[in-house]
Amino acid sequence: MPTSVGPSGPLAQLFSFIPTETLSVYLAIETALGVAVAPKGQPVCKADFEARWLWVLALAIATIALTWALSYRKQKQASQTDPFRFPIVEVAAATSGFLIWALSLPSTPLRDFCGYDPSSWSPVILLGGTIVIATMIYVSGKTVAWTKVLTDEVPPNS
Repeated sequence: MPTSVGPSGPLAQLFSFIPTETLSVYLAIETALGVAVAPKGQPVCKADFEARWLWVLALAIATIALTWALSYRKQKQASQTDPFRFPIVEVAAATSGFLIWALSLPSTPLRDFCGYDPSSWSPVILLGGTIVIATMIYVSGKTVAWTKVLTDEVPPNS
């Protein structure tokens, strides 16, 4: 598999799938939640990670919705009459990308599992997940053509 990082290579395409909007919200929420604190004398895995797991789930769902909406808009801009095709690969790549990055942060809710060491396993999750997503994108022949641009123009039939 080529590893080009040029404008059309698989790694460049992978970066196009990373959902920066939901990752930014997740990072803000993680910051607001603060450091997970375990009961006195207990390991960090005994801390309450429920809110963190709920936010990961909620923002994974938001990533699915955002990816669907961006694809819908792009497809309808291309042709108002063609039927909408659900973007399976794009949704899978974006959601996987979100989960990989969220679960690779030092504040990961995976610390809920006793024995989990983020400094050891986060690089494995990032590398393994990136390889899987890049391969999935490359094999499926998908490329990203979304452009998020704010304009004053009103789309036709709106």
